[in-house]
Amino acid sequence: MRVFLSFFLSFFFCATYAQGFFIGIKGGLSYSSIDIDETIGDVKYYTGNPRAGVHGGLMVRIASRSLFIQPEMLFTSSGGYVNVDSISATEVIMLKYNKLDVPVMVGLNLGKVFRMQGGLVGSILLKADAKSDIEGTVEDVKQHYADGTIGWHAGIGFDIRRITVDLMWEDNLSPFGLKIEGVNTDLRNSQLKLTVGIMIVDKLKRKMMKRDGN
Repeated sequence: MRVFLSFFLSFFFCATYAQGFFIGIKGGLSYSSIDIDETIGDVKYYTGNPRAGVHGGLMVRIASRSLFIQPEMLFTSSGGYVNVDSISATEVIMLKYNKLDVPVMVGLNLGKVFRMQGGLVGSILLKADAKSDIEGTVEDVKQHYADGTIGWHAGIGFDIRRITVDLMWEDNLSPFGLKIEGVNTDLRNSQLKLTVGIMIVDKLKRKMMKRDGN
């Protein structure tokens, strides 16, 4: 509750002293992995190779001279590989997730170009599939995951005119996976995300520039 209150206070602060209001679109690539280390009976589940994914959507930025807040709405495809070691065999399972993410970033402008930022990410799971390298079939496993999670993200970015570039690390605060073979687990999906965007609306900034005679 305190974290969300901090975000709302930051939003109103930036809105009150805003020197720019921007709306844009963004998209990019991610490199995600499944963070798990569980032993259930004689079977061990542990983190495998990362998997490439994509994301894209809308962003809104309200900025003062030194601070900004940026809520977004993104469609995200992520996942990773899980290794499963048993007495009889070693299996690799590829997991793929489709999610609707609502990140909120609060950041600090470092001069006219660079930024530092971080915040929370709310996620709604739309689809979850698993594919075994042994069986080769795709299975719907959404019922084994939380419908919604809260995560955090932090990173850096820079702006060149209307173009924005961000490099962010994202991870879960709440468990993502619920159960394996009926046993509770602490599976999480971490991501390294590179995003490029373009601001398509900046009306407030233009009005202020005209009012100041610039």
